[in-house]
Amino acid sequence: MAKNKLDRLAALVLERTRSGNLAWAKNSFRSSAYRIEFADGAMEIASSRILEELSLTLYDKVGEVVAVISSADSSGSRPMLREIFNLAQGQSQDDWLDKAFSFLESQK
Repeated sequence: MAKNKLDRLAALVLERTRSGNLAWAKNSFRSSAYRIEFADGAMEIASSRILEELSLTLYDKVGEVVAVISSADSSGSRPMLREIFNLAQGQSQDDWLDKAFSFLESQK
């Protein structure tokens, strides 16, 4: 896939995540990864703490990798991927806190 197209995709994912139109959830199979499922596949933003690398991976509906945008391949994508990851992480933490509050409030 053309690099320009992947860069535009990452920019759109960031824009939609900033505006709250994309809801990321913690990936239960990988630590430091957040995922969005949709009809034709999924997207995952992940951070490798050891390599300090970020990646946005696109999967088709059977789970095969379609494309990967990696900070290792392009230092220009690093700030976008970092912000997407941070926003996804924040969403996931907020969701968990909401569930914790709901549980605690039900324990009257």
